[in-house]
Amino acid sequence: MTASLRGEPLSHRRSIPRVVATAVLLVAALGTVGVASAAASTRAAAPSGTPLVIGWIGTQTTSTAGGGSKQGSDTLNAWVQWTNTHGGINGHPVKAYYEDDKGDPAVATAAVKKLVEDDHVIAIVGSSAGSTEQTWANYIKEKQVPVIGTQQIDALDFTNPMFYGLGGSVTTNIWGQMKSAAVTGAKSVGIVLCTESSACAAAQPLFAKDAADVGLTVAFNVLASGTATSYTPQCLLVKQKNAQAVAAFINVNQMVRDCTRQNVHPKWISSSLLPGPDAIKTTPELSNTVGSTPNWTCTVKEAATNKVTKDYVSAMKKYASQFAPGGSKFGGVTDASCVAWSAGVAFAKAITNANVGSSATATNTDVVKGLSMFQGETLGGLTPPITYSDGQTPNPFNKCIYLYKYKGTQAVAVPSFLKYTCNTGS
Repeated sequence: MTASLRGEPLSHRRSIPRVVATAVLLVAALGTVGVASAAASTRAAAPSGTPLVIGWIGTQTTSTAGGGSKQGSDTLNAWVQWTNTHGGINGHPVKAYYEDDKGDPAVATAAVKKLVEDDHVIAIVGSSAGSTEQTWANYIKEKQVPVIGTQQIDALDFTNPMFYGLGGSVTTNIWGQMKSAAVTGAKSVGIVLCTESSACAAAQPLFAKDAADVGLTVAFNVLASGTATSYTPQCLLVKQKNAQAVAAFINVNQMVRDCTRQNVHPKWISSSLLPGPDAIKTTPELSNTVGSTPNWTCTVKEAATNKVTKDYVSAMKKYASQFAPGGSKFGGVTDASCVAWSAGVAFAKAITNANVGSSATATNTDVVKGLSMFQGETLGGLTPPITYSDGQTPNPFNKCIYLYKYKGTQAVAVPSFLKYTCNTGS
């Protein structure tokens, strides 16, 4: 992988064992189970109804060098401003509060309580708090405040009724990573998981099963340290076993460099739209990357012209230009931006479904009611089909995912833009 299962920068790879462990537990538990923009693109009268108060939480800063990003919060802010300048939602303006959890569970719990008890948010929208969600999940369930759009790195999206994922589950994403290699021509795969956690070793059968399910031969399935100074032995194994693709959950940047020196050039399997243009400019061999993401591929060039997503690009250029195509930070954009926008659209759809009049004060109960009306909903193409429960029982397990590959420094959707792929075999 060019980063981790959750699609964060390499500096966050300490989270990999928890995600892998989750996948193992899910397999044990599940067996073999398997709208267009809320605002029109033309300016409308300023909304004068009661405000819809939402919250966002994510890791904007950390104590770790290179950790954190504002792309999720800045994207949601762009959606809020774009929506408010185009009529709001049913005449309601949107007001958002933003919290930085700093990657710290204690900070995150206090921040969520502030959003709910002090700011009185009726939903948390576009969360980028994957590393801390577990610590406040029970609180949010108790308060019945829906969380719309998450990083989908654990089981919360289909075990906690208040978590509303917008795409494929964590285990679907692992399957999607293997599928991305298969559909782009690979016949065999090598798997390199970490030695730092027993969960990595326990996950080896899962990766092997997913590979076999999509028609890949497992060339090798080994463990290596995420802090190794050299991956030459693993690179030689790629050559000896003729692995055409490699899923490496270790320091993949180092492994790519070591393999290049050995004249070994497999496809590199990644997720969450990584590695991104900036990483490829630093390590050109990463241009031979394929992967999957639970959320629509907002960084591909088709987003600028597609009628479903052109508002996203316009809003980003106006309100968060650093993360827009051509912006100073666009090269580091991951699917945190994609999910923030689609979460905003999902929230708008829920309010519309619940038919909250402009003079009425919307509540969290209204949002849950509106979400419960999602039956095969795709938000006009921004998500695979989504069906939610009644807010009392967990939401269904989602088995659809988006695939991508890189062409140079540009991510390319596979098979095409806004077309999802579903795991129908398990």
